[in-house]
Amino acid sequence: KNVHFYMSESVHYYLDIYIDKCVQTIIDEYTKNPRRIRSDYNREREAIEVYKGRELLELIQNADDELLESMSKDVRLSFIDEVLTISNNGSPFSEGGIDSLMYSHISTKTQKKDVIGNKGTGFRAILGWADEIRVKSGKLSIRLSNSYAQSVLSDILKNSDHIKSGVKYHAATLVFPEWIDSKEDSKYTTDISIRIHKDTNIINDINKQLDDIDGELLLFLNRTEELTIETKDKKTSFRKSFLSEDRIMIVKFTDGVLEYTQEWLMNRKEGEFEGKHFSIVIAYNSEGLKQKKQVVYSYFPTDVEFPFPVLLHANFNLNSDRNHLIKGNSANRYIL
Repeated sequence: KNVHFYMSESVHYYLDIYIDKCVQTIIDEYTKNPRRIRSDYNREREAIEVYKGRELLELIQNADDELLESMSKDVRLSFIDEVLTISNNGSPFSEGGIDSLMYSHISTKTQKKDVIGNKGTGFRAILGWADEIRVKSGKLSIRLSNSYAQSVLSDILKNSDHIKSGVKYHAATLVFPEWIDSKEDSKYTTDISIRIHKDTNIINDINKQLDDIDGELLLFLNRTEELTIETKDKKTSFRKSFLSEDRIMIVKFTDGVLEYTQEWLMNRKEGEFEGKHFSIVIAYNSEGLKQKKQVVYSYFPTDVEFPFPVLLHANFNLNSDRNHLIKGNSANRYIL
């Protein structure tokens, strides 16, 4: 059975044709090999568990990786009326971006320099929060939801001769995007909106992660120069500016009022190990550190303790949850 996306006749972008072909390929594979259904679903569930507690960092990471030199380097997070939205002026979704959504561990980032993520799995982190995800990026406008994916899977199961009786199958959400019309204007090239489950624990978790974001987060990001966080109660902005090659200014505004200004001295060292580039940065603030806990950074804070009056960043090789260094890794040992 062929699945087509509901679109107005006036909207015929090449991306909808590409998505349609990808979905039909998955339908054919699922029909012939139901084990693939369970494999895709289990991989999505695994990603949700792996990235628990770091969902917002994964979203910020994806946005930072896509920012363009020719556009404003700002990232915006908003959480209002149980809708979490992240926006940026980065590269719009391409065929490669669609592949990274629909297929696990496929990412166009592996061909890019100076990117933080490279596994194509970060987007899956938010699935545990979401009733529905909408992606509007350039000419792309899609919706992703478990209910839609399950309805497509139900049709597949009815038409397959390889289904085992008594076995319950669950659909992976991201393999079945639904093309939608969107007339909403935005000043950003990409808006990802997540309608959150009506679950108090999830809402509290999102609010806590938003509260934990601080200006130091901008120090080691490759591209982001402004990060704005907006809720129904307040609007917070962090801005980064380069005073010189080794000095960075971080400024925080709350509801338009200056809250603090920090000047950081950045001591950098670049190098190569086994053909791969690495960088080490020691950041020092003469006014002292305000972090709740002192940890190593690998772009974002990890759970590795670092009890010294400076911030340490290096592009370490991290384990799957990105909170710890891979033990015994030769590159990590060399950097340390």
